[in-house]
Amino acid sequence: MHLINPVNVNTVNPYIGKPVVAVLQDGTYCCGLCGGIEGGKLILHDYAPGEGTVAISAKKAKEQLSQIGNKAKTSAFGYGYPYGYGGFGLDLALIALLFATLFFI
Repeated sequence: MHLINPVNVNTVNPYIGKPVVAVLQDGTYCCGLCGGIEGGKLILHDYAPGEGTVAISAKKAKEQLSQIGNKAKTSAFGYGYPYGYGGFGLDLALIALLFATLFFI
């Protein structure tokens, strides 16, 4: 799991099409395939909200998300949308942390 910081067009572009986890300012998190940044929003394809909350500090959030990922046996969603189609936008101002990950929660 890699922390993507700061979250902007230049740092997010290498992760387009890869699974990411976005931790919001309130500690809630969501995951999906990174679709890039459009109009000040992070676009997630195959979006799925996480259950509960995680810490806002990068180290603690990474540990909690790793533990959750280790418990997950199957993906909560599939790869149904082709690249560039559909998606869910998260306002960049709401994102506290963004992780590129090898698993879906």
